[in-house]
Amino acid sequence: LKPTLSSHFPESRLSIIPFLEYIDFPFFEVWYDDLKYPERSVAALFRTIYAAGKHFAVMTCPTPSFSNYFQSDNPYPEEQVLATAELIATGGWPQLTIGHNITYIQFIQQHPELLPKQQDGEVALIYSLPSAQNYRMRYSRYDYWNDWWGYRPFESIFYLLSDMNNVTFDIVIFGDKEFYPYTPTLEELSKYKALILPNATCLTDEQVDLLLNYVSQGGVLVGVGKIGICDENGFNVITKRAEFISYFNATGDYNSPDSIRIYDYGSGKIVSLSSNIIGAYGYIDNHRKLMKKGYIWHSPYYSEEEKESIWWYKYYYTIGKWIDWFVNALEQAGVKTEISTDFNPLVMNIRYWDPDNNATLFHFINYLYDNRETDTAVDQVNANFTFALRPELQDKPLRITYYTPDKYPEGLTLNYRVEPDGRVRVTIPLLHIWGILKVEEEKPQPSTYQIEESMEWTGSHILDGDIIVSSNLTLRNAVIKILSISGSPVKIEVLNGGSLNILNAVIEPYDEESRYYIVVHEGGSLRIENSTIRGAGLWGPLNYGGIWIESEDTVVLNSRFENCYQYGLFLMEANYTYIRNCTFTGCTEGLMAYWTRFVKVVNCTFTGNSIGLYVKHIHHMKVTNCIFEGNTWFGAIVDRSEFTALENSEFTGSKWGGLSFWTSIFVEVVNCTSHDNGYGYTFRNTPISTVLGSDAYNNLHSGILLRDVNSWSMMPPSALLSYGSITPPVQFGYPANNLPRGDLLPSNVFGGQNGRRTLILYNKIWNNSEGISVSCSNYFNEEVLILNNTIQANDIGVNINYTSSSIIAGNNFIDNTVQVKAFSIDIYFNATSYGNYWSNYTGSGAYQVCNGIYDYQPLAEPNIIGDVLDTTPPNVIILAWSWVDGWDNDGINDYPDITIRIWDDSLLYVDPQYEIGIINLVYPALYSLTPEEPGNPFMSYAIGPPEFSEKLNNVTIEFTADFYGYWIPEYLDESTLQDARFEVYASDIYGHWSRNETEPPHITLVRYGADSFHIEAVVFDSSNLANVMLHYSTDGKTYKDTPMTYNEEYGTYEYTIQEINSENIWFYISATDIYGSKTETPIYTYTVTVEEVSFTLRLKRGWNMFSLPVIPENNRVIAIFKNLSCHYTVYMWNASKKRYVRPETIEPGVGYWILVLENVNITVTGKPLYNIQIQLKKGWNMIGSTIQEANYTIQPKDSIYMNIYSWNPELKKYETETTTKPGKAYWILAYQDCTITIKPS
Repeated sequence: LKPTLSSHFPESRLSIIPFLEYIDFPFFEVWYDDLKYPERSVAALFRTIYAAGKHFAVMTCPTPSFSNYFQSDNPYPEEQVLATAELIATGGWPQLTIGHNITYIQFIQQHPELLPKQQDGEVALIYSLPSAQNYRMRYSRYDYWNDWWGYRPFESIFYLLSDMNNVTFDIVIFGDKEFYPYTPTLEELSKYKALILPNATCLTDEQVDLLLNYVSQGGVLVGVGKIGICDENGFNVITKRAEFISYFNATGDYNSPDSIRIYDYGSGKIVSLSSNIIGAYGYIDNHRKLMKKGYIWHSPYYSEEEKESIWWYKYYYTIGKWIDWFVNALEQAGVKTEISTDFNPLVMNIRYWDPDNNATLFHFINYLYDNRETDTAVDQVNANFTFALRPELQDKPLRITYYTPDKYPEGLTLNYRVEPDGRVRVTIPLLHIWGILKVEEEKPQPSTYQIEESMEWTGSHILDGDIIVSSNLTLRNAVIKILSISGSPVKIEVLNGGSLNILNAVIEPYDEESRYYIVVHEGGSLRIENSTIRGAGLWGPLNYGGIWIESEDTVVLNSRFENCYQYGLFLMEANYTYIRNCTFTGCTEGLMAYWTRFVKVVNCTFTGNSIGLYVKHIHHMKVTNCIFEGNTWFGAIVDRSEFTALENSEFTGSKWGGLSFWTSIFVEVVNCTSHDNGYGYTFRNTPISTVLGSDAYNNLHSGILLRDVNSWSMMPPSALLSYGSITPPVQFGYPANNLPRGDLLPSNVFGGQNGRRTLILYNKIWNNSEGISVSCSNYFNEEVLILNNTIQANDIGVNINYTSSSIIAGNNFIDNTVQVKAFSIDIYFNATSYGNYWSNYTGSGAYQVCNGIYDYQPLAEPNIIGDVLDTTPPNVIILAWSWVDGWDNDGINDYPDITIRIWDDSLLYVDPQYEIGIINLVYPALYSLTPEEPGNPFMSYAIGPPEFSEKLNNVTIEFTADFYGYWIPEYLDESTLQDARFEVYASDIYGHWSRNETEPPHITLVRYGADSFHIEAVVFDSSNLANVMLHYSTDGKTYKDTPMTYNEEYGTYEYTIQEINSENIWFYISATDIYGSKTETPIYTYTVTVEEVSFTLRLKRGWNMFSLPVIPENNRVIAIFKNLSCHYTVYMWNASKKRYVRPETIEPGVGYWILVLENVNITVTGKPLYNIQIQLKKGWNMIGSTIQEANYTIQPKDSIYMNIYSWNPELKKYETETTTKPGKAYWILAYQDCTITIKPS
């Protein structure tokens, strides 16, 4: 539906107003160009809808691209800003369009208390719905202008009241008896000094009686033109209402004495005004004429005095004469307005009342607009504004705050003066387009705590104001309760250079009314460990939603985020973030991330959120060992991202999808489980993806859904299309420094060449409605490989349509109600030498899959499908490249010749998988081509293995392309070729993708220190690592280099320094990838503060296995056992030489035998050993223990026999153990050299 005030005359017969009774949220189009906005605004319609108690939104905004009408030399024309301000100030909700109106939208999101509340005008403008409907029906045949302008009388008086500038008015709707059967009560109308009816020709009998009762009790009724001559259906009732109608008989122009007639009625007055003001070429047309004259104020041809003189002359001879006429009529009727101002008349003010906070809100909208010279609004500077107070605010100290989105977004406190008549006067310093004046009783204001030097808070605190951190703030062993003062939310803000550490702390609201949020800006630092964040976030801009992080190297460990308004954590360009052992619950989104590169999420639980995890524009993210349970709609969503992998995780209990990928590339699902969701795993517009070794069962719809996997239905970010980082200015997207790492992904996944590939391998898919569903809405899916899966007990095993160049082979189709359902496909159900196993196949020869489709080599027995242990991608490097002159020997380079090496632990190709990679050729010079000859600056080729290769996991490929020479030989010169480059993407047979790259690794320190010196770090890199080294020193000069051990469970590197003989330790970490790119951290200094403890060894007569869980100052055997009065002998096992030896010292982490001749206790004092890493040799090893009972982990996994053994000296036998205990020693059998880490349980 078009609104009442539509400029399209065939549509203006319909009004949106009749349907407001049935519409919760009107959403409609406004044709701003047809209106010639802002010459004619939409405020009249918007305010009428809001008067019905409805918020609303429009589909359109007058952007420069909207139509030729709004095109301008100004790159930032302000029509769209004015339209946004108008929309919000009149009760609407804007769309988040891209443009400079975002500033206005964010402003009101930050200040929801300034949104329109209850209408609070002095007078009421009546919108008569029956009159509006019948007005057009009655006169449209005869008066083109009436048809064109919709309910023209109402709009005319609306503009007049707005332009008067010294009166505030509300819209009040008089409904009909059919569509919108509502008429206000006498009590509701009695608050207004006057009711103004613009040509309200059609009224119900009840409305006429209501109006007369209103007047008789002292009200003023102003009727413009004919009033009440028809009933609500448009039928003539002149005879019936003769007396009432007789009051409205004014005629003539504004200068005629007969144009205003005033009658006494009861205690009030009835005012009749001539209809000339609302007729053709009346007020509305003159208003439009004046709106065109805004350019005068910016004209370079006039002096300031001339501008003012000319404009005011135009004002008087267009609308000023009518305004004076209308004001005169109100004054004669005794209506005294409460506003005085020297704002320009084209500034509309709207007054609202906020009953919850006892505050008056004035919204000012500046329609004085220059649509010729600058395409901007004309500023109002230092305008006086005087107004009356409501009774609730009279005789009280006031706080008056003025807000604008551009100049005063946080509000400016204004001085005020109380006039002799009790009104309040302020000076508005600047109004550009939109300003808001808030008037309230003076209240206590929240405090602001500036953290400008390092500080630590412990214990319980009530925080009643903002914290601004520019230094270091640590909340340790603390409970922080947030108390909102005067309803203001509390902000914890970390600035560039500041750091916030939340350690063993709880942050939560003080009560249900209190709100808070945390923002960590770029250049700040955040660490959260062993803490609970409860109830963070509030309505407003996205960064108000919970904990907003823009800083790099954020570490979050062992923490809980619960019942946050929007999200627990939001990573906004928060690169290199590590999150482990955390719980996200009760949020709209548990964890969100946007435009961030390199994130690891490990061992986390997402439960009870609407969406557990939502990420968008992410580059290299790994989610490992996580549980997504009972999230309402989605367990996890990966949107427009690349190189994102979810491993060893579970997704269950989401109505729509367990795990969903949208418009992404190079994404993997490895060893996951998705069950009891709507869909198990969903891939939409994801041209390169992998599902490996995963389970999907008991899902309502599909276990795996592939939809349009070979195309991008929505435009991906420029980084995903090989556009953005080529050269500024950017033609298609953002400049290079805005892209994640500037990576250019293969263009052929968009352009339609080979190289797209979806792999579904080694999965178990059972008891779903559809095991695997493959469909397409545009052309065909291609290169879908479904290999070596067990697809069992589904209603439909595989439902596939519009798919070609694909293979389904090696699968077990067992007891599906329908094994395969297919339509419009070109698929092989065979590899070269084998097909699939079909549980309903009992014959010989080919198996008919469905009509006309056969498996020609069906398996007689189920395929034995094992687990895939490989989880790492191959390595790829460009060995050499050169430009070749080519076929014509003309001295111009025609094409590149590239030598590539790809190697991996696993096979790179196997039947039927022969494409192992993609080569991307990028040629920035093509951006310089003329628009008439558009150039494509990239091209991609799928590559297969060489014709001969000795190893299937290590190949060298010679690649030559004619792309450059064939398409653009005239651009191949030295100046353009120097910027050309090649990128190679490679995959193994399991769908693990990697690319050649030269960027060094990045090291984020996870933690270090604690009670013993244990260091843990995470290393981010898009390629495999060669080594990670710890370099430490006890004197700050000489460093010891030692390799760190990879913790496969946590995805981090660790090392424990066994002996600390210094109060200070200096250390740094280095990492080198397989291509030789190296990085180092800064040098850190740690002060050791471990206190010594005593430990008693309780030895029994005979042989004892023991270890020392403390590190004594003197660890020689003779020093430790010097107080033994009896004979003793000590032995240790040398695992390398596989024999016993006599030790001279007792080392931490090492187990020993001791023979004593009597029961004896030995007390040893030293620094406690809290955790330890021990290098095991293949075979038997004898290890020690720590100061506390501890668990142990092994790297690599499954490298030891399942049990460890201790010796019971009393029973004289070995016993099986599952944890280590202080003072004991243990035998452990290793199948290979490996590392054991012992940590307290």
